[in-house]
Amino acid sequence: GVQTCALPIFTDGENSHGRGFEAFQQDYAQLPEDARAIPVFMILFGDARESELKALVKVTGGLVFDARHTPLYRVFKDIRAYQ
Repeated sequence: GVQTCALPIFTDGENSHGRGFEAFQQDYAQLPEDARAIPVFMILFGDARESELKALVKVTGGLVFDARHTPLYRVFKDIRAYQ
């Protein structure tokens, strides 16, 4: 059968070092189509910057899930249901 893949990322959205968002967008656009087909799910926690993460998942085809107000087991269940 076909195996699905997703990439969950835990982050606060703070870019403290490295490439900026524009550089990421340019690099991401250069990836092979099969790599760009993998949805990236951002899991908010702590003082996460929701607006930045929503912009990122818009580029990567994923979603933002909020673990600040939802138990983590439920977030992973929701991610699995999305696939």
